[in-house]
Amino acid sequence: MIKSKIDVSKAFIENILNDNDVDNNIKNNDEIFKIIYETLVFDEYLVNVKFEECSFTVNPNLKYQGVIVNNSFLVYFSQILSSDFKTKSRNTFLAQNFYNAFKIAKNKNIQVCVSLNPVSLRLLNKFNLKFTKATPSINNSIAIMKEIGIRFSNSLNSNNTIENLETFIAIKNNLKLKNSKNDSMFIVKTDENNVDIFGTIDGAKWGETFLTCLLLSEKRKAWNIDKINFILYKNDNNRKLSNDKLNILKSFNINIENTYILNSFYKDALKQQNSKPIDEISLKRNQTLFKRKIQQAFNFIKECFACDYSIFDNLIASHIHRFTDIEDEFEKGYISLEEATKNVTDGVNGFLLCPNHDKEFEKGYIYFDIDTLSFKVKKNHKNLLNQSLKLTQFLSSRITKNKIEMLNEQEMDKFRYYVSKHVKRISE
Repeated sequence: MIKSKIDVSKAFIENILNDNDVDNNIKNNDEIFKIIYETLVFDEYLVNVKFEECSFTVNPNLKYQGVIVNNSFLVYFSQILSSDFKTKSRNTFLAQNFYNAFKIAKNKNIQVCVSLNPVSLRLLNKFNLKFTKATPSINNSIAIMKEIGIRFSNSLNSNNTIENLETFIAIKNNLKLKNSKNDSMFIVKTDENNVDIFGTIDGAKWGETFLTCLLLSEKRKAWNIDKINFILYKNDNNRKLSNDKLNILKSFNINIENTYILNSFYKDALKQQNSKPIDEISLKRNQTLFKRKIQQAFNFIKECFACDYSIFDNLIASHIHRFTDIEDEFEKGYISLEEATKNVTDGVNGFLLCPNHDKEFEKGYIYFDIDTLSFKVKKNHKNLLNQSLKLTQFLSSRITKNKIEMLNEQEMDKFRYYVSKHVKRISE
């Protein structure tokens, strides 16, 4: 008598048969069905059901790693562990393909459960081991999934919890700082109870982005969030796929900004250039975009770049090579409107500065020394500043050597160019 009908994703079977870390004893579908059954029983998703009482069907339409049991709940399997029982990738272990499982479960209106990959679970049980080597990033993914109602059990779980918005942001941003060369997301909460998510949607990052946006959307009321902005700082190469993903985020009532392509802003500039006489063309500011680009370029530093001031909403996006000087170069024909527009919004042409340091940088009291990679007080202003503002006592640099070295060669060349323009201006 059949008690449980289990649909198995074809992709899951193919992955097992092609993975080098799979137990050599697993060579065909029947053996795969057996380890699936063992996992469902271990996690108590199946109770009082014998293997002989299960009917397995391979379903090519399930575009995720897992199964559907009795059409009443879905079980999503993690990535297979490596031969030493470690995760192969923090991005692909759980988050990467979760959206496909979530979408199917939502369409069928059924519960989503999560288990450790059956192949890895069998090996762990064989050696009487438990999986305890999850990274902080994976534990965070588990915590997010649990917050949105995903069920975990014996094979894969975490005691991590998310108490509030501030805790969540701190965890996510700490992960970003630990993986600064990875295009991870960064989150900022403004004084107006808005949340800005800087993220990407390409490849393995999509899963993290989807989970984060879904959680914030569902917690909007509980966490007192007025508006959620998703700032895309790197585009997926597949434009259609990219648009599909952004539409998913829009369905969560999330506002989308794109700081990477900048189509509308640059297109407006080119439209002016192609349709108006040169003396009627004006160079435009876009301070919101400029501030986003500075954050992206310098790994999302949230304090004043020259001191400890940390009220983010009050930080000013300060041009290194001034807007008025770029405008003058354009009007004199030294550079095109397109180049001028790019310079005006180039992230490496700016610092985020507190109101005091913004004025002091603008007036040339302080400057950025490219050799020492630090802010310095201009010598002929030292006496004045020491007497009135005691600036040197508080002047420090958030722009560390490590942050600068993250710039690629082209960005570094531009940064040096802009800094040299500022130094030349204040020296004249």
